[in-house]
Amino acid sequence: MSSPTGRKPHPNPETEATIRAVYDDNGKQIRTYAEAAEYLGVSKNTVASRLRRANIAALSAVPYDDYTPANVDPEHFHDRENVMLRTLAEEEAGMHISEKRMRELERFKAKSEKLIVVYDPEYGFYWRKREKGEEYWLAQE
Repeated sequence: MSSPTGRKPHPNPETEATIRAVYDDNGKQIRTYAEAAEYLGVSKNTVASRLRRANIAALSAVPYDDYTPANVDPEHFHDRENVMLRTLAEEEAGMHISEKRMRELERFKAKSEKLIVVYDPEYGFYWRKREKGEEYWLAQE
């Protein structure tokens, strides 16, 4: 069974329940975050957090899927590389990024000139040498 947004179901059942509480089978939003929070018996921040964990932008139309791997394990969600990949998406969407985060992003971009981020669900994020023809921030493996 696929999730409402056309992806395979999220491995975390609470996150998948949140996605289904907010979106219908076609990926159209059917409840506000406040309504979904009341429906699920959680806070609105919890709803937004779970959707971010599933790489679904929280009311911002940020294209996280274009920059981050699908279904990042909660253990690896806050890894620096994943945070920087999300920050790249937010920068592209024109969102405000703090000065500290921008400095981190510039270091990430400099490192990315010769290296590329790889995500392995078992081991998390790591860097490897960029191969010829790889133009993205995240290796497509």
